[in-house]
Amino acid sequence: MRPTWKYPSFKNAVLNNHGESPNETSGFRWLDFNPEVLTYREQPCEIVYLDDDGVECRHFPDIEVLAHTGPQLWEVKAERFANADVIRRRTEILSAELPSWGFVYRVMTAEELNLQPRKDNILKILDFARRPVADSERSMITDELRRKGQIVWRDAVEGKYGGYGREILCRLVIEGHLEIDLQVRFSDDTKFILGTVRC
Repeated sequence: MRPTWKYPSFKNAVLNNHGESPNETSGFRWLDFNPEVLTYREQPCEIVYLDDDGVECRHFPDIEVLAHTGPQLWEVKAERFANADVIRRRTEILSAELPSWGFVYRVMTAEELNLQPRKDNILKILDFARRPVADSERSMITDELRRKGQIVWRDAVEGKYGGYGREILCRLVIEGHLEIDLQVRFSDDTKFILGTVRC
């Protein structure tokens, strides 16, 4: 028996994704935030492979990711575990072999997923992003950006874009229509610009 962490994704058809660690939950949040990701699911499959000695091994990747660039299989590990010899060798084998089956194999470290201030910025965006955006709202923000080049969070907080201005901006970020600098801590001066990913 293992504890599980529930995470309510809005990119997936399920009510909750179940992670086996808080780090997997951080992975779910990153995937929900990332506009290049279409959908994902936990514990998707079993992989059977041969190690260097020809011994049959079994591996259950943590997450299957369907991105615009194609399908991926993720393993989420703390860096100290990801760098263990047996895990590094498994990663080398699967990274080399799985592309012939149509998958990219990635090990995502907990340290990368929990990097600050990016993690807190993602949480902030996701807190407001669950409301869908109407076409008229999207057009309003796009027109404003074309006039000004950028929008600041303070304007949305003060109601310049209506009662749902904060929700509109955040949803457009996770859709890829807007971008913010994730390496700068979120504030009233956070700048939103036109995004490079179009979903």
